[in-house]
Parts: sequence; structure tokens; C-alpha cells
Amino acid sequence: MTNPIDVSAIRDALAGKALLVIPYMHADWAWCHTREWHERRYVSIFEDVVARMKEGTGFKWYMDCFRTELVPVIERRPELIPEIRRFVESGDIEICGGFANVRPNMVAEESYVRNMAIGREKFLSLFPGAQISVHAESVDVALGHPQIPQLLKKGGFRYYRAGRPYQVMEKKGLRHEFIWEGLDGSRV
Repeated sequence: MTNPIDVSAIRDALAGKALLVIPYMHADWAWCHTREWHERRYVSIFEDVVARMKEGTGFKWYMDCFRTELVPVIERRPELIPEIRRFVESGDIEICGGFANVRPNMVAEESYVRNMAIGREKFLSLFPGAQISVHAESVDVALGHPQIPQLLKKGGFRYYRAGRPYQVMEKKGLRHEFIWEGLDGSRV
């Protein structure tokens, strides 16, 4: 059984605050289409993002994987990079990922750390001064090994976004909030 929602408490908590819905495009070559299809899709999405941001509507967005998501834009539409850089500098586009699309449950700790470090280096070489504080590549239900909070903290990240099986959690009456505490007390 789920907890009843206290709408008035939610309204009170949100009074005077802005609520932002930030769209996301997960780049993953492993799905049912060709690499060509994926690369064209990613370029098309970046084109749409830049066009929407030029409208000045307050649209926000984030990208999460240098190699999978951004390299097709660099190779196919390099003229978009200055516009993307402008929106990264303004904070309208956030960078939330590493170099390759890896999962913390599928690679060893050192590989995961190297992916974060190389990704940060690549993103910063293209977008100097970008604020990279969220790591959001764990889109599956496996969150990784118990040292993730320490690794993220040492890597300069303050937050960790992970996909979760919400429908199953609802049926079991489990809360959606999650704070991961590492062995040294680091919290993400």
C-alpha cells in the first residue's frame, strides 16, 4: 500500500520555488537499431535542443555520454558546437556523464573511475569551465559497487542519478527517495 499524498504539504514546500522538468535523451548503441540510425538520432536531438534554446523559453537539457552522444555531433555537425558551448556556459545544458556508456555493475571499479575521469577531461576540453557535478549514466536498476559515493566525491560529483523500477517499488510500498552512504560516511 502506498503512502497517501498530502497535497497541501507539497504546495507549502514548493511555495515560491520554480519546478523544472528537464528532458533527457539516453544514448545507447545497444538497442535495436544500427549505429548509423543512432548517430543520426543524436545529431537530430542536439539540433532540436539548440533550436529550442534559441527561442529563449527557458528550456533546459542535459547530456550524459561524450563518446556515444556527443561525438556524432562533433563529426557530423561541428558548427553546432559553439552554440552548445554557449548553452553549457549559461547553465542551460548540463553535463552529467563520463566518456563511454558504461554501467557500474558491468565494469571494474578502476574502469568506472577512468570512464568518469576521461569523460570529464573530454567534456572540459570542449566546454572549458563547465560545472560537472552530477553523474547520471547509471540508467539501469544496478547502482554499482559500495564505493560509488567515495568515487563520485573524489571525482568532483555531488549527485548521482540512477534509473529505478518505480512501478515495482510502488507495488511494494517502497519510498522513492534514496541517499547512498558509503563506507567512509560519504553521502550521495
